[in-house]
Amino acid sequence: MARICFDARAIREHMTGVGVYCDRLLRAMTRGAADGEGEAHQWLLPHLPGAPLDAYAGRNDVILSETTADYGDHPGGEWWLNVTLPRLLKETETDLIHGPAYLIPWRGGRARKIVTIHDLVCFRYPESFPPQFAWYMRQVVRLSARRADGIIAVSQSCANDLAEQVGVDPAKIRVIHHGPGPGMAPPAPEAVEWVRRQYGLERDYVIYVGTLEPRKGLTRMIRVLERMVRAGRDVDLVLAGRVGWRAEGLLRAMEMSSARSRLRRLDYVPDAHLPALYGGAVALWYLSDYEGFGLPPLEAMACGCPVIVSDCSSLPEVVGQAGVRVNPDDLDAVAETTCWWMDDLDERGRRMRWGLRRAAGFSWERSARETLAFYRHILNP
Repeated sequence: MARICFDARAIREHMTGVGVYCDRLLRAMTRGAADGEGEAHQWLLPHLPGAPLDAYAGRNDVILSETTADYGDHPGGEWWLNVTLPRLLKETETDLIHGPAYLIPWRGGRARKIVTIHDLVCFRYPESFPPQFAWYMRQVVRLSARRADGIIAVSQSCANDLAEQVGVDPAKIRVIHHGPGPGMAPPAPEAVEWVRRQYGLERDYVIYVGTLEPRKGLTRMIRVLERMVRAGRDVDLVLAGRVGWRAEGLLRAMEMSSARSRLRRLDYVPDAHLPALYGGAVALWYLSDYEGFGLPPLEAMACGCPVIVSDCSSLPEVVGQAGVRVNPDDLDAVAETTCWWMDDLDERGRRMRWGLRRAAGFSWERSARETLAFYRHILNP
């Protein structure tokens, strides 16, 4: 039985992105032990106050350790990571620490170290962030990659970036994909009708799920929508996600758009509503400049929603041949494909079936098995 510290500080209410990864992976890795099956480990879970970790309370194989040191606390967060946490690891005789959100202690210690790197936006598209934050994240990635005994990359594209941008030896990297979330499956017709009423979606709609920020290609999506509306298509673009970094220009573009009445901002959407939103959509558009993985296209396919994605970074790796992959600046291709699916239900149904088969190859259970196998590899090199 190994003693494993999993830094659970990213797990919180209304999680997105990295927090979702941490929550779902941890649940999958610890589920077998809770059921009396699978691998038995002793888990140490540092977490923030109020974290939704009730499922682990009272378990003999879990130690919950609360801290107020959040990722954005400087220099308090670094002090906790490199002074307080190493002391805790020593006191609990921890064998391995997994930093699932870019960060691990940069000091020494007996515990072996694994870090998950989700993307290299700070290297590839630093203009996506305020300059000071982009600089900070580049240092974090370099230090964590150097100090780690093993690195999990969430896609082969991300692994290639680590080798090219940071100089990491590919032998040190293990590629482990995400999986669709619980409940991500084709919805019942009545669920689609309920969610349409809930959000007032009366027309056909295309959906985007994710943070509203420049690198996600949302201005392109607005321009595609404008073309479709000018062509007489009665369709909305639904945007499900919070406003992110440097979104001022995007918000202005939405306000000034000739199709602004067809833009439906839903803000954060509960996971329970996503399958029906995906299932009721004509398509998911994901015209991002860069992704480390791309969970929304995977979950859309799992719910029977055809996807159109950028033919760059990790997105082709996720959707395979099941999705339509386009140059993100080829707005005509996006519009024409979407109109085709609106008119030809047989073709749309074919894409739905391909997507379901593709999504079935990904799961958090598989991610958990591969992560635990990597733990064993690092502990017993």
